[in-house]
Amino acid sequence: MIIDDLDDAVLDEVLFDSLNLAFPLWTRKWLALLETDADVGIRIKKDLKLGREVLGFSFSSNRFGLRGPCDPTSSTAVFGTSYAMGFSVDDGDNWYDGLFRDGAMNYGMPVGLREFEILFDRHHAGTCGTAIFFYHPNIWSHVSSYARWRLGGKTTFEHFRWDTSLQGALEKSLQMVKTLRGTGAGRSLVAEILGRHWLLNPAYAKFDLDGGRAEYEAGVDALLRVLTRFDRVLVFRIPTKEELAVPHLDHAPFAALREDHLRGWAYFKAAVVARLKTCVVHEGEGFTLADHHPCDTHWNRAGNAKMRDLLIEQGF
Repeated sequence: MIIDDLDDAVLDEVLFDSLNLAFPLWTRKWLALLETDADVGIRIKKDLKLGREVLGFSFSSNRFGLRGPCDPTSSTAVFGTSYAMGFSVDDGDNWYDGLFRDGAMNYGMPVGLREFEILFDRHHAGTCGTAIFFYHPNIWSHVSSYARWRLGGKTTFEHFRWDTSLQGALEKSLQMVKTLRGTGAGRSLVAEILGRHWLLNPAYAKFDLDGGRAEYEAGVDALLRVLTRFDRVLVFRIPTKEELAVPHLDHAPFAALREDHLRGWAYFKAAVVARLKTCVVHEGEGFTLADHHPCDTHWNRAGNAKMRDLLIEQGF
């Protein structure tokens, strides 16, 4: 059920009391952990070891400014956006924790496909055995936004107008409150599902082939230059929280968004998967809304555990 008239208690719950890295007061804390990178756009500050007081979950980075397993001589490599990177759960609960006894290198970051190629060429120092790719529909918006960043001659912070100031975060937070109350421009809304309040966006991570075709094709070419070097590729489709909410809501925009996400997935399979010699595809079955944080876009502990089990089934 969509909640049209939000009271203060619900607003406090979804914006202030729940984990939500898209809420500007939390986003600024994440942005403060990033550095600019002339080739890739961003990297995490190296060798961080943070407690839960910073982001709401413990968080660390490695010597490469990345997250998770970091053996560049390994024959196993991981690619994907923030789901692959590992986010929104404590260290020890990320999908990769406890896996990869023989080592791996995680290139997961919220960047585009061309940036994965650059990271791989920068760090890889081993053979190419297995590549793991996390397909999430936000990859297309990252492809487009980072392609446009490359043309601008600015840092990512300048190009995307990322602001880590408290004043800027407060102003954006107030706008988000107005949006949810229906007095500002925007699309996010709150729904009551399974006895909980969920923050959802029926315009999240849309696939825009008409507007981004050239950027998508260039990104696909970059990804293929990497994946075709591997003996085996595993591709996991990650359903969005909005897609998984569809069975629980009678709301046409979410049904339309699910179809949009499936079009993007079909494009990826035709453009990438079909051109790989040995590729195992997981279509995303088995994931549910309960595998996500109610007000953040990412997996909770249960979702990460489910992903870990899928990889154990593949021999890791």
